[in-house]
Amino acid sequence: MGRIRAQTIKFIVIHHSAANDAYSGAAALKAERQHRGEGYNFIVDDDQGPGNDGKYTAVQDAPDNEISNGVYGVNSQAWNICIDGNFEHQQPTADELHALVQVIATKARAWGWRKRDISRIVTHQYAGQYLSAERYGTACPGRNVISRMAEIRQRVAAYLPG
Repeated sequence: MGRIRAQTIKFIVIHHSAANDAYSGAAALKAERQHRGEGYNFIVDDDQGPGNDGKYTAVQDAPDNEISNGVYGVNSQAWNICIDGNFEHQQPTADELHALVQVIATKARAWGWRKRDISRIVTHQYAGQYLSAERYGTACPGRNVISRMAEIRQRVAAYLPG
């Protein structure tokens, strides 16, 4: 994969794994990513695997300056984060949303984003349909995350300067 500079990151793209506990730890996550040629910069994953305590953490999958393979045709301008779960069929937990917001807010603030930039936090579905030259469809990150995007953006905005 190539490199990306913070100044060229135009979008933060949210994904889901579309499976419960698809990534049961950093080692398994990295192996799967390398096997499929896919990847994200961060994964929000349960910290215990199956039978976990309900707490979620963010696991760095690829360095922030590495172009990850999340949205065809947009990767050179995007930083990708994945929530482990199938959010077409399940609701994200409060802990998952908290971890997601914390990682996005920390990165956006480090990159100099301001409150006005929160519209640049998008779903894979949006990026595939409107940002990619291929104009492809996907349900990612699932309807139960997509329906909460306004809330996610507002929660991130609370950590950003005016």
